[in-house]
Amino acid sequence: MKKLFFGFSIFALLTSCGGKDESEILYTQYDDEYSDIQTFAFNDCVDEAEVFTSFNSVGEFDNSEFAVGDIFKLIHDTSSAFYSYFQITSINANDMVVTINSNNDAYDMILTFEESDHDSIEDFFKQVACNISYDDYFSNSSLESSTTFTFNWFKETVGIADDDDDGDDEVYNYVTESLTASTAYPLFMFFFNGTKKHQYDLTNDDEDNSTTITSTLTISEVTGEEECDSSDSGYDSTCEFASVTRNCALEVDDTVVSTRAHTTTPLSLSGDADCLLPPSADIGTWTN
Repeated sequence: MKKLFFGFSIFALLTSCGGKDESEILYTQYDDEYSDIQTFAFNDCVDEAEVFTSFNSVGEFDNSEFAVGDIFKLIHDTSSAFYSYFQITSINANDMVVTINSNNDAYDMILTFEESDHDSIEDFFKQVACNISYDDYFSNSSLESSTTFTFNWFKETVGIADDDDDGDDEVYNYVTESLTASTAYPLFMFFFNGTKKHQYDLTNDDEDNSTTITSTLTISEVTGEEECDSSDSGYDSTCEFASVTRNCALEVDDTVVSTRAHTTTPLSLSGDADCLLPPSADIGTWTN
């Protein structure tokens, strides 16, 4: 579902004359009142979206439904057999600490997720859903849901491969991310829940040699299931977290909502020099 319809209806008034509907445009972007009308429409959309009320509730870490010991599993592209376990190892009023152990130790980390980060991610989602300025960048659904928010993000980078600016060497990267945030897991995990499709052509010739790569990422809760029960013969040792030592902190930039570059994400990492978010669909690797 695109931005809620009432966002547009503020700008147009439908009247009836002799049985014929007519549209009278009340405001355009050139009017002094335009910014105020946009703000009203944005706030109205946010207030009407039940999912943001739910996100506010789970954002109170000192009254969280999550608990120390909760474990979630990320499967990143079944064919590549990359997977990670996320365990909540501490939680208080200001932050939660999530230890991540993967079958590729380059992405292992002790990650600090602050309550303010949760708020910033939610602010990003509100812009995605309710700011009509970004209609061409995003589509969304589930605003009426009490548990999930799903959105599509359309990004692109078009450039010139060399100094010859005649247009023949134009290269492109188109990325579509279809992601879902849920109250069932810490909010930053939306980054690992959905599909990321990357279409690009770097051949710099007149032929259509485009390539499309799609990554599918799935998050599920596994707390209490056999794969993380050390007494079970099928126990996965990746569920062990004590050996992880890399310390990282999540950083959130909610202003990237206005950026079209194909590698853009609101999430980055600070902390130790080798903190990494795993790349998807050959889009890129985000580091601190």
